[in-house]
Amino acid sequence: MASAIKKMSALLIPLILSIIVNVVLIFVLVHLNSKQEEMGIRVRQGDRKAKEAIKKKAKSDDDVKRLSKIIDGSEQGVGIIPEVQDTLLKPQNVDRLSKLENIDKKRFLYREDRQNQYAHFAEYIPQLYLDRVLLLEEYVRQKTKLYQLEARGLKLENEKNKVIVQKEEEITDLQEQNQKLVEEKESIAKEAAEARTQYIFENQRLKQLIEEQKKAHNEEIAKLESHIAEREARIRDLTKKDAKTLASLEPDGEIILAESDLGAAWIDLGRVNNIRKGLRFKVFRYIKGGRPKEKGTIEVKNVNDNHSYCAIIETKDPRDPIVKGDYYISPLFDKHEKKIFVFAGELVNLRYSRQELKKKIEEAGAAVELTVSIHTDFLIAGKNAEADEAFTKALQFGVIIMREKDLFEYLGD
Repeated sequence: MASAIKKMSALLIPLILSIIVNVVLIFVLVHLNSKQEEMGIRVRQGDRKAKEAIKKKAKSDDDVKRLSKIIDGSEQGVGIIPEVQDTLLKPQNVDRLSKLENIDKKRFLYREDRQNQYAHFAEYIPQLYLDRVLLLEEYVRQKTKLYQLEARGLKLENEKNKVIVQKEEEITDLQEQNQKLVEEKESIAKEAAEARTQYIFENQRLKQLIEEQKKAHNEEIAKLESHIAEREARIRDLTKKDAKTLASLEPDGEIILAESDLGAAWIDLGRVNNIRKGLRFKVFRYIKGGRPKEKGTIEVKNVNDNHSYCAIIETKDPRDPIVKGDYYISPLFDKHEKKIFVFAGELVNLRYSRQELKKKIEEAGAAVELTVSIHTDFLIAGKNAEADEAFTKALQFGVIIMREKDLFEYLGD
């Protein structure tokens, strides 16, 4: 359907262009017609001027004939002089008479008692002939202009006819193109209608197919969710462990020599056991019922191959000092494998950042991971640790949970 619409748009563009061309042609024809009318007006004005010149010449000829009769004495001159004195008998015509070689200007008289009149009619005849010549020249000039205007009008008429013929041919071609475009448009519209019908049918079919597949998919998801729930319940049963505490762990070793007065003790682990200087251990002994009783804290100061020297940095009860045979333990040390720690919640101590604390734990010989797994040994619980997913998993997997301040007792300075 999109291709049919695109094809229809491509055909509409030439149709619009043809309409624009038709409008331009009509504008040109109107402009030429107005020019032709303007030229006709100018031709008629020239013709009118020529007719006026002819009338003026005829009137001058009549005056010459009447004046000739007056000169011959066959007609009285009464009334003829007033008739022409405002036109041909004014003194201003002296300059025009001077153009004739045979006229004596001295004979042209001007009298106070007969203003604007010649002395006698014989002197007026050359003026009449001069006016006649001037009128003929004006007639010829106007007639020439008339012929020029007629020729120009004819030329414009021919050009107009040529343009009209040319534009009519172009209009015919455009009409034929327009007809073809209309036919193509109808064909495209028909194809588009068929395509739309097919699209609607196919869309309905696909919708039905999607609904069927969606229904089957939902049923499959329901089955899978049921299986997942069963598997998760099974995993929880398999991975659920009893909660551990630090006291439930096996001791790391035994005190082989202790001098409480000197604040010194020796342990049975050394360099071969990956003991590190600065590592701290809690010292305890078992009392009635097999319960451990904490006696103090020692810190490794010097490491030998099979034993290490430690400083007694804390004694819980001076009456019960650390002695030979007491046990010691640290969550950061395991002589068989690395202990794994995970942080949960927000650390609130002012001594170390999370990255610095991670480095301290790794320097002590343990490892720090991001998430709790079945291999995690300790979870360091900070502020709002209970809201952390790691805390829930730690409870599920039986991981030992320690507070920050408990961890610092084993890290040292």
